[in-house]
Amino acid sequence: MTPLYFGDSKQPLFGFLNEPRGETQRAHGVLLCPPIAQEHVRAHWALRQVATSLCRAGFHVLRFDWFGVGDSAGDLSQATVARWRSDLETAAQELKDAAGVRKVSLVGLRLGATLAALSAPVIKPTALVLWDAVQDGSAYLAELKQLEKGILADERRFWVAWPASVRATVGKLRPDVAQARHPAADELVGFAFPGSLREQIGELSLDGAVDVGRSRVFLLDSSGEPGSTRLLAHLQSRGAKAELRTTQAEGRWSDPRQVEELLLPGDAVQTITDALETATS
Repeated sequence: MTPLYFGDSKQPLFGFLNEPRGETQRAHGVLLCPPIAQEHVRAHWALRQVATSLCRAGFHVLRFDWFGVGDSAGDLSQATVARWRSDLETAAQELKDAAGVRKVSLVGLRLGATLAALSAPVIKPTALVLWDAVQDGSAYLAELKQLEKGILADERRFWVAWPASVRATVGKLRPDVAQARHPAADELVGFAFPGSLREQIGELSLDGAVDVGRSRVFLLDSSGEPGSTRLLAHLQSRGAKAELRTTQAEGRWSDPRQVEELLLPGDAVQTITDALETATS
């Protein structure tokens, strides 16, 4: 595993390049596209496990952080969706150059999956794995707002240290008074989302605009909600070779009790590895 900075020297991106292990050496790279903000923190270890599994299967793997996220340059308040899509193209080229491969596939989680799907016409990946993709940006932001409310209403976290009986009573009547912490105007779950970024994210959609070309698509779903089924039908109606696979690695992205819990990838690791082995064999 080799840490590296790449891209613009004044605003570099950070990543880890993992080389194949074992006897199998594939002339194929896989780019892992993470979520952002609080979901990025939760998913870091899970994507590392995915990278390890793919390397054992013979793939070159690059994990990277978006501009303004993780260890890359910038701050989330400075980020734009256009910049992130450019980051993805830069990272794909870095993977090709560093690993000496011509073909790449993309594995995206949450908003990373959305960006991967929207960038497919430019990158032309062999395969796309879209894990719990954000299919509607405005719904995603609404989900984050609701998650924020749930966290602030959790008396174990940010409530004034009154006796339990007083806390319960005041919490029901005036939860704003009982809260010991009040977020900034542009904050969502501990991260700054300025109005311009919210507007851009709110315009993202995978319902009618996504065109994956000839890429093999695997939708990996942990929620069991109908969104993945609708996206599958949409992709297939456009002639895409797409299939839906499920995982028991529940992200529970809208559950305030999971905010501080690592995402445990479980069977998703092998499901992703199997999918990419199938698509590239």
